[in-house]
Amino acid sequence: MVLPEDILIRKIVPQAKAITLDKVIYEFRQTVTNSRRRNAYLIPAQQLYNWIIAPFESELEELDVDTLIFSMDAGLRTIPMAALQLSQR
Repeated sequence: MVLPEDILIRKIVPQAKAITLDKVIYEFRQTVTNSRRRNAYLIPAQQLYNWIIAPFESELEELDVDTLIFSMDAGLRTIPMAALQLSQR
């Protein structure tokens, strides 16, 4: 995460290895547009949220951030970030 003051906050998510990430992204893409299985996208959407956004939650709250801008690479560029879901804890 890069803050407006050019401060970089970096988190490593060991569970999100490339092969696993690709699998979850593929599942998310396949299910998020499937009108026959309306809620099928929720599990991969929650997993992606947990990998991409959740590691930064405490910093986002502390800094009172209300807007995120994503600069995604080719693998993540095609997923709708607005469809990611906070897990029910």
